[in-house]
Amino acid sequence: MKTCRLNGKQSEKNLLSIFENVQETAIKTRHKSWINPEYLYSSESANIGSAARNIILIAFFLLIGLGKGFAQATVTSISVGAQASAIQYGSGSPTTFPVTINYTGSGTTNLTISWRAPSGVTFSSPNPITLAASSSPALVNVSFTTTGTSPAVSLTFKVKSGAISSNDATFTIDKAPLTITANNRSKCFGTALTLGTTAFTNTSTQNSETVTAVTLTSTGNYAVTGGAAGSYTGDIVPSAATGSNGFVASNYTISYVNGNMTVNASTYGSTSDTACDTYSWNGNTYTTSGVYTYSYSNGYQCASVDTLNLTINYGTHNASSETACETYSWNGSTYTT
Repeated sequence: MKTCRLNGKQSEKNLLSIFENVQETAIKTRHKSWINPEYLYSSESANIGSAARNIILIAFFLLIGLGKGFAQATVTSISVGAQASAIQYGSGSPTTFPVTINYTGSGTTNLTISWRAPSGVTFSSPNPITLAASSSPALVNVSFTTTGTSPAVSLTFKVKSGAISSNDATFTIDKAPLTITANNRSKCFGTALTLGTTAFTNTSTQNSETVTAVTLTSTGNYAVTGGAAGSYTGDIVPSAATGSNGFVASNYTISYVNGNMTVNASTYGSTSDTACDTYSWNGNTYTTSGVYTYSYSNGYQCASVDTLNLTINYGTHNASSETACETYSWNGSTYTT
């Protein structure tokens, strides 16, 4: 429990000063009737002057009366109004509360502010409060100021004057807004993807605090194994942010935004072809028939395989020896030499 009390006894000090000054004047003029009852009404005592005697007597009785509350107004009730403006965590801004004091008489009163508050919250108000006669009620302002690192809380406080206490008033430091968005992710069909804790972005934090990690989960379990090739909107869910440099999640109103999961398909191609003697395919030359494969990563960086069903045909080479007179006909041609 914190208590801020602003004391004031200046009035008493002023009266004591008057009393002492008048006494000193009387001593210097050798007129001491004010402290000698037998000399109070002597003829010589009149030389001190009726004005001086009046000041002495007034000061004397005021000093007596001061202890009985003559200079104190009597507070009958205190009420506290609503918080003037919102304070957001990290802003360090002040806010005020209007305090209405009902009283009788006139004089001064000391205000006591009691509240159970965290560190970084301070109170200020003019004190003592001077209450003029016939001016009830009086209106003063109670001011709360926070540091940027004051936690986001609601606290209850009272304004007191002696035994008179106000209503409970609530002072609120609002949470700061923060948005954390999971990154969109992709994987290849049939493979597992580790989501980790750092694949996210966030809006600005307060006081140079840092969000360092969040929990990331795949609602459809697509990151692990399942899921046909396709897009899954909002599948990656962020939560449970943690951080450094004084980051505390409870000081923020955090909006978590899901990320999308895309499962990419591998590419599988098949080609059948026939060639004579040789065939070139994907940088390789083949001279025999067979089934050949070519492995690569497609545009999504997924493992892909193309298959070639190849038939190689070969030419026929026959040789014969013949003897003829003057001409020889062969495959539609006539030879004479």
